[in-house]
Amino acid sequence: MSNQKNAISMICLGETGTGKTTFINALLGDRLLPVSIRPSTACFCRLSHGQEFSAVYFAGGERQTVPPEKLAEMLDLETTTLPPWEMVEITCPALGLKECQVIDTPPLSLWSAKVWAKVEEYSGRCDFILWFIPADQVGRRADLEALQRLGRPERIIGVLNRMDRMEADEGRRVLERAKEYFGSMVKEIVPLSARLFYQGRVEGNREKVVKSGWVNLANILKYP
Repeated sequence: MSNQKNAISMICLGETGTGKTTFINALLGDRLLPVSIRPSTACFCRLSHGQEFSAVYFAGGERQTVPPEKLAEMLDLETTTLPPWEMVEITCPALGLKECQVIDTPPLSLWSAKVWAKVEEYSGRCDFILWFIPADQVGRRADLEALQRLGRPERIIGVLNRMDRMEADEGRRVLERAKEYFGSMVKEIVPLSARLFYQGRVEGNREKVVKSGWVNLANILKYP
């Protein structure tokens, strides 16, 4: 994805409200990207480490710069002027990006033919594909159909998010159901609470980070 030496690369895919952007903000340790229960990530965003913040995209063959105070507006579906297949390249000094590069994506409901082409292109370049599945909505047909079309099960990690909403027994049943539905289309299903992961990173609360399930996912990703 870039020349950031020895960094792992991943792309986060899934429908609106599944926790993709919250997860990325947790990696950053800050709410840099807009989060909402409605469709909010308007286009592709590639994040990598840099000494200073910068955000750029190319329109009409020209390089456009996005000021930090305008980034949320540019990435929000209700206020953006960018089409969903556009890419905004973001660098920032977040420590969580020293070891990884990550792409946030528009929600599955916005995947036109042009967006699908970009999803397939970027997925092919990444070390890992994270598909976000809400624990309270396992087995949605749209997820199944998209995963079947995407292929590459050896590099897809199913992230079963919102597990903090489940009691222990219910969580185990949901995990088994997810494995039954998606097992042949992913390398592994990993339970997670993106919300707890984000809170733990922002607050410096190691207990919340561990409780979120991040450690298991980090081991699979070989994230230092």
